[in-house]
Amino acid sequence: MLKLVAVAAVAAMIAAEALTGTASARPAGAQCLQVRTSVLKILRRGLRAAVRPQLRSARAVKARGTFTGSPLTARGGTYFISAHLGTRGIATWAASLFFLRGKEGSLGLISLFSVSKTARAVADPNSGFAAGILAPSVLAVWGIKKTTYGYAQSRACVK
Repeated sequence: MLKLVAVAAVAAMIAAEALTGTASARPAGAQCLQVRTSVLKILRRGLRAAVRPQLRSARAVKARGTFTGSPLTARGGTYFISAHLGTRGIATWAASLFFLRGKEGSLGLISLFSVSKTARAVADPNSGFAAGILAPSVLAVWGIKKTTYGYAQSRACVK
């Protein structure tokens, strides 16, 4: 009986949080990973100057799928990083685990790719760092697409 009361109390608490808007934005089954400040600084450097202040936080989700020939696979796996950029919407990049951990330095140039239209639009080609802007068809050959598990989930983490 006590166990049933405890379960009911937890369910009521979750429902109350959902009603007040304090419940987690995490999509079911996905783990929304915090993106390090050092990685945010690197991402910010690759954005157009007007957009940089809008990048305050981001979340990442590990991608699932087959990533044939992807340079990200050899660098610890593929992750989708998403950030809400105010009126511009949500930008999403594909990155390696090494990049996500902030352990690549200048090698991050080859371990971060713009996946969403927004990420490509806000990239500053003159920054010396802009994330790899490859045609979506090239990324798709590697298995990195908007339909790949992790893309929508990372975006849901920042809505």
